[in-house]
Order: sequence, then structure tokens, then C-alpha cells
Amino acid sequence: MNDIIDLKRKYLEYKKKDIPIKIMEMGLETAFIYPIDINEEFSKNRINYILHLNNGDDIDNLNLSNISAVMIDTDETILKGDLDNVSFFKSLHKDMPVIANDFIIDKYQIYLLRAFGVDAIVIRLELIDENRLKELVASIREMGMTPIVYIKNNSDIAKLKDSGLDDLNFFIVDVSLNINMRITDINKKNRTLKLENEDLDDLRFFMNRNIIKYINDSSEKERLIKSNCNIFIVNNKGLL
Repeated sequence: MNDIIDLKRKYLEYKKKDIPIKIMEMGLETAFIYPIDINEEFSKNRINYILHLNNGDDIDNLNLSNISAVMIDTDETILKGDLDNVSFFKSLHKDMPVIANDFIIDKYQIYLLRAFGVDAIVIRLELIDENRLKELVASIREMGMTPIVYIKNNSDIAKLKDSGLDDLNFFIVDVSLNINMRITDINKKNRTLKLENEDLDDLRFFMNRNIIKYINDSSEKERLIKSNCNIFIVNNKGLL
């Protein structure tokens, strides 16, 4: 993780000289378009699919039927993404929400992503502490966008709880944690289960929140739907 943070810092040093934050602020003030509310968009459908665009996908010829939002790699250092893909996609599909998949460590990135037309931003907890999380979430919300928190392990869950941000609604949870299935198991056994240990406390934290899952095949999708997960990230190969 330290290598990723160092790469991002170097990249941001260059970017801040290339596009100073004051220039972005001026541009956003004069031509501000309010971001799309993904919570509102997702509430329209029983099942929602987020199409994760890979580098090389033909944005001109996408099949967006049944797609509620797209995720675009905007990190140009590690993921080799391209910010211009956001503005190009928005020029073709202005009413489709765009989620930025990036490594966010600095408030500057939030201004930059909004300037290109992003509606929601993925924040990876493994890169930041709880205080920086609160700062970044506040900045994202100030710009009218939606924060989506990526949780990789139990340390990230502890960090999230320590932040005191109880009103976050969207999480991408690493498949190894299997949060959805465990919550469903607990509900089946006892809907008024008392918390007896820290693990159960972690599960209770995620109840009634939107957990987003990557899926690789149809059988996995059916299993997750049964576990009350209704937002899926798919690639451009057709899993709908």
C-alpha cells in the first residue's frame, strides 16, 4: 500500500501544477451540473447492475440495457485508467451515473473527478485512516457526489466504525468477508439476536445498507440475490 500511496502523491504533485485547484473551483462554479444521485437511481430497480468498463472497451458501442450505472477506472498510475473516458462517456450518456474507481488520498482528487463529471467515488479504506476518511467523505458530499467505501478486511471494518460515519449507505465488500450471507444466516436463526461478540457487531453494522458485489458467473449472482444483495458489478462480457 505504501508504494501505491507514494505513486499517487507523485502523480498529484504533477497534476496540481498542471490543473491548479483554484482553476477547477472556478470552472465548477461557472458550469456546475449537479451530480446524479445513485441512491435515487438504484431505488428504481429491484436488481441493479454496475458495468465496470475496462481499458480498451469501446465506449461508442456499449450495451447499456439493464445497466444502472457504470464504473470507470480513473486512476492513471496503477490501474492505467483515463479521466477523459468519464467526460467522453458523459457526452454520450449524460443521464447515466458514473462511479470513479480510483485510489483516493487527497481532497484535490475529488475536485478533479467532479470536474470531469463523476457522480460517485470509491474510497479504499486500506489507504487512509479514519480521520482522512471523514474529510474525504465530507468533501465528496459537499460536491453533491456519493461516497462508496471499499472494504477489504476486518481492519477496514474497525476503521470504518471508529470514524463514526454511521450514515454511509454504499459499500463494496471483498468477497472473502462474505458479509451478505452471514447476515442472512443470522436473520434466519434469530431476528432479535443479541450481540455476543465483536464479529456479530460488525455484521449488525452492515444491516439495511447497500452492499455491492462483483460477480463472475450467473450461479454466483443467484446465490447473492438470495442473500439480499441487489447491486452487482459486472464486466462487459454479458452476465445479466
